[in-house]
Amino acid sequence: MSKNKIKIDEGKSNNFFKRLFLIVFFFTILEGAVRKWFIQGYDVQLILLRDGLVLYSIFYGFNKRFFIKNWKENILLLWTILVTVWSFLQFVINDFNPFITLIGIRNWVLYFWFSLLCLRCLGKKELESILLILLYTIIPIGILVIYQHFMPAGHIINKQVGTTTVEDIFTVAFGVVRTSGTFTFTSGQVQYLAFLTPIIFYLMGGKYNDSISQISKIIILILFFISIALSGSRGAIMNSGFMLLMFFLISLKLNKMKNILSYLFFGLIFIFFISYFFDNAIEATKFRFQEASDSDQISSRIMRIIFSTSEIWLNFNLFGEGIGIRSNLSKLFVNINFTDAENETSKVLYEGGLVGLIFILTKFIFSIIVLLKCYKISIKTKNIFPFLYSVYMGQQLLVAQITGQVTTHAFTFLGLGILFIILNSYGYEESHLNIKDTRNNI
Repeated sequence: MSKNKIKIDEGKSNNFFKRLFLIVFFFTILEGAVRKWFIQGYDVQLILLRDGLVLYSIFYGFNKRFFIKNWKENILLLWTILVTVWSFLQFVINDFNPFITLIGIRNWVLYFWFSLLCLRCLGKKELESILLILLYTIIPIGILVIYQHFMPAGHIINKQVGTTTVEDIFTVAFGVVRTSGTFTFTSGQVQYLAFLTPIIFYLMGGKYNDSISQISKIIILILFFISIALSGSRGAIMNSGFMLLMFFLISLKLNKMKNILSYLFFGLIFIFFISYFFDNAIEATKFRFQEASDSDQISSRIMRIIFSTSEIWLNFNLFGEGIGIRSNLSKLFVNINFTDAENETSKVLYEGGLVGLIFILTKFIFSIIVLLKCYKISIKTKNIFPFLYSVYMGQQLLVAQITGQVTTHAFTFLGLGILFIILNSYGYEESHLNIKDTRNNI
């Protein structure tokens, strides 16, 4: 790492990393399509290719001296050493496949460096260019989702990796397919929609009015909310509802009543539209919510996801079973029953022991600090986006299966990179006007 300032205004290296960021993103949303429709049985190879891009980006960052001597790099370096040493000790004591250790380091360390590199290489201008591209991806994926909904479960467009019969295809109820978009499974589509949600509300808040035509904006919003309605996912629907509430509250706080009234009117029309054209999806989703509420209360489920279960804590092993051993990737090397630790908190405690507990506490503290800081930034700059994005990332860090599921892992660290840029660029803008770039300010 170097103390030298980065020449951020020249832009060549920054534009190159912007392209790398977008390549990793498009790889994340398209690798599932390749696996289920074109090339089957190459799961690991495709994941290794994406990881190779991330590794190349990190080496590129070190080579170009984008990483600097700063407390963030120092903390991440200490975390890297801690996880690596702890993983090696677990490998020696528990005697499992060495590839498990590599998977653990990948899941717990590697992509953090990629997220930090986003901070060092990209500024507000590059970020908003990236967000605009991300918004447009909902158009082809939204159209695909509608097509999947109207096609029978046995149609090739609804194929899911690992399914051999029509009965294996995930449905909501009454034969209504749970749409998976370009992903191998429905959870990938849910993660993609969650990733886009704060950006969609940024668009609703008036951003890109000069960059996107009104008709394009309407198409993006309609296809996004149709994708939510057809997802068949309680999580996707509850997340979008919660984020919508946050959007209204921050808009009220910033005296943007025009946004609230116009989108309430839009919402009423959209509900009528959905109810008329996709009534079977609405009925199936209502049935799924009712069925789930009969068997399990949502509040208790959320508490288990965030704080784990009493059984996990009673059987807590200080040293852990092995970082990476309960990741989906580890199924290639070890046969473990995942049902006793299905949520992220339980997985992390099982895998890491004391280090896992440190990881969980760090995520809690970080989420709270970021939420408060971004709320302050939004108030000072009259910009809803920092607050909304911090709400999304707080949920993602505390609830999503970051270390267990590879697509969730990718979206989380792409999102963390965006959050770092927001904290840096928008945060600096809070007290400094007409800033050209801010990558070295934090």
